[in-house]
Amino acid sequence: NVSTAHDALGTHPKADFRPLGSADLPAVQARPAAQVRQSTSGSSREDSDDDELEGDTETIEGLDSVDDKRARRMLSNRESARRSRRRKQAHLNELETQAGQLRAEHSSLLKGLTDVNQKYDESAVNNRILKADIETLRAKVTYYFIRIIQLSIFYIMWLRSS
Repeated sequence: NVSTAHDALGTHPKADFRPLGSADLPAVQARPAAQVRQSTSGSSREDSDDDELEGDTETIEGLDSVDDKRARRMLSNRESARRSRRRKQAHLNELETQAGQLRAEHSSLLKGLTDVNQKYDESAVNNRILKADIETLRAKVTYYFIRIIQLSIFYIMWLRSS
């Protein structure tokens, strides 16, 4: 009898006063199916009550199967979450390693940039010095050119006067 199986388990539907919209599964104690199986696993199946209880055992085993599925799913979810956390930690470690490498590369590039800027500044100073030297040499060339012309004129006049 279904009612007697529920009464034996303390899960009679009328005793379950849940609010509307809650789960339709009756509350089941931890592993009640094992207890029912032990009581029905005897070698004698002569009573018709035992046959009725066997149908109830299948129903309770069905609930137990749902609980087992839920437990397996929860365990699977825990393992999946654990794997996800490990992957996340591995990815985080990889990113931290990459960040360290990028910091080192940045430091190296910054030093190189500082060196290049210093060489640029030195070159700019040298360039200004060279430009100034060019202007000095141009002035000297112009002076000596004019002086040569003056001496040439003086020499020609001396030749004509002698």
